[in-house]
Amino acid sequence: MPSAMVPIELDDERAPAPGPRHRPPSGRTRVWLLGGAAAVVLALVAGQWAADAWARARWERLSDRTEVVAPVDRSLTVRWSLDPSTLGSVSQGVAWRGTVVGPVLGADGSIGVVELDGRDGHVRWTRSVIGPDTARSAKEGALRPTGSCERVPDDASRIVCLLTDAVVVTAGPSVSTSQATEAHLVVLDPRNGSVRAGHAVAADLSHLGVVLHSGLAVLVSSTRHQVVGVDTGSGVERWRTAPSVLQDGSGHGVVRVGELVAVAGDTALDLLGPDGKVRRSVDLRGYAGAQPLADGRLVLPDASGTLVVGPDRDLHLDGVPVGIASDDGSLPGLTLLRSGVLRAFDPTGRQLWQLPGASPAGVVVLGGVVYVTRDGGVTAVDGSTGAVRWQVSLPVQQLPPVTDGRVLIVALGADVAALDLRTGAVLWRAPLPAGHPRLLGFDGLLLAIAQDGSDIVVIG
Repeated sequence: MPSAMVPIELDDERAPAPGPRHRPPSGRTRVWLLGGAAAVVLALVAGQWAADAWARARWERLSDRTEVVAPVDRSLTVRWSLDPSTLGSVSQGVAWRGTVVGPVLGADGSIGVVELDGRDGHVRWTRSVIGPDTARSAKEGALRPTGSCERVPDDASRIVCLLTDAVVVTAGPSVSTSQATEAHLVVLDPRNGSVRAGHAVAADLSHLGVVLHSGLAVLVSSTRHQVVGVDTGSGVERWRTAPSVLQDGSGHGVVRVGELVAVAGDTALDLLGPDGKVRRSVDLRGYAGAQPLADGRLVLPDASGTLVVGPDRDLHLDGVPVGIASDDGSLPGLTLLRSGVLRAFDPTGRQLWQLPGASPAGVVVLGGVVYVTRDGGVTAVDGSTGAVRWQVSLPVQQLPPVTDGRVLIVALGADVAALDLRTGAVLWRAPLPAGHPRLLGFDGLLLAIAQDGSDIVVIG
């Protein structure tokens, strides 16, 4: 039997007063809303574009001052390989804002200048300087041009290149260089490859040493053991000189020291002024290489320590130079040497500080901080005081660190770690290409190198 229904009484509730009616937006209102949304989107896009442009401009300014690779992230992978032709352009060229500008030998035997995009190696532009030559292109073996390029200091719109018709021929273990019969000095705008000046110069000029702020190119004649100053604007030889340090055939090239030119031999170094005259000579206790510093000085290790040569003073210090992968010039006058530990000296030769512990493998100087790789990890040191900012334990390879200006990049066993510049925290890790355990920053490129050096790839 169905149960009886029980009536339930509900208290009366006052109905809410009717609110305002919601009308659909009018056509004009809809347009205003859409326009406002579009304005917000455009503002966000414009803000991101402005931030990207600012970051790019900041990176370009830094790359104009020192060796930095293009910005990298955790998607690190092989971008392209250095074959014999591109290897010559890179090794004899110069970095320019994410590209490399260097000499190139065409398939038809022509010789010119090429700009390679650092991201994927594609050719951005090529300028032929010396025309095709069937005899040159028919030579057997791997060929590369003999020229080289240098940037004009403090002028990002000019790159100077010396090109000759001589080529280096590698056939198995044999390496030979043909005789040059012509040479050309060209000034190019790296932004588009336009030739701003081009001149035939003496064929005995075999090597472009340095370019001074004035635009004077200092070149070397290997056959005559001479140093020659050539005006890049007119192509006129301003002077020729035969420094005594070159006369025994032991010359080791020329390096800029401020607005002076250092010419190194085995036992001495001559400093020439912009007029080619010897300003002073410095004795060397055996030449073992030279390392230019960001402030214009030159560091030369010798048999009894390290010689530091400046425009107006020289120092002889105990220790050997530390490999500096990048230096933005934020610590002018600082000299870093290692003698068991890392030691820092001021311009007078007074020791400022030392970093106890393992000997450094290499350093990066950026924003007043010295970033050091050494056995067991990485340490960041205040370059002025020697105070340790941070240190992190990592199984780093005994190689100098690399930077893109945003992070510090170090090679571990089989991968790469990116460290925060402020804290040392590992931001990300990425594997190195198989069989390429060595990491190197060169000409703005991040290179991974096979253990035996037989293969080089660009990663990014």
